[in-house]
Amino acid sequence: MKNSLSRLLALVVTLSISMSGASRTGNLLQAVCVDEDNRHNMTTCQAYINGATDSHHLIREMYKLDYLYCTPDNVTIGQKVKVVSKYLENHPEQLHELAVGLVYLALNGAFPCEDGQ
Repeated sequence: MKNSLSRLLALVVTLSISMSGASRTGNLLQAVCVDEDNRHNMTTCQAYINGATDSHHLIREMYKLDYLYCTPDNVTIGQKVKVVSKYLENHPEQLHELAVGLVYLALNGAFPCEDGQ
C-alpha cells in the first residue's frame, strides 16, 4: 500500500509540473491541446491525458471502484487527444472546471462501459 501511495503522489506531482503551475482547468488544457503544430504543447496535452487515465486506473484498482470509462485496447493517445479536444470545444461552459474531470467526462462519453465492466 505504501508503494502504491508513493506512485500516486509521484503521478500527482508530475501532473502538477506538466501544466506550468497554473490552475489546471479546461481552459488551460484546451489551450495546449488545440495547437497540433506546437510540439511542446501537444506533448504537454498528451502527458496530461495519459496521467489522468493512468491515475483513473490506479485509483480504481486501489479502491476497487467501477470504471468511469472503458477504452478499447487499441485506442491511441492521439485518438484520446481528439476526443478530449472535441469535448472541450463542444462544452465551453465547462472550461473553468478541473481538467482531469473534463478528461473523464470526455472519455466516458466516447467510451462508456458496458454492463458488468
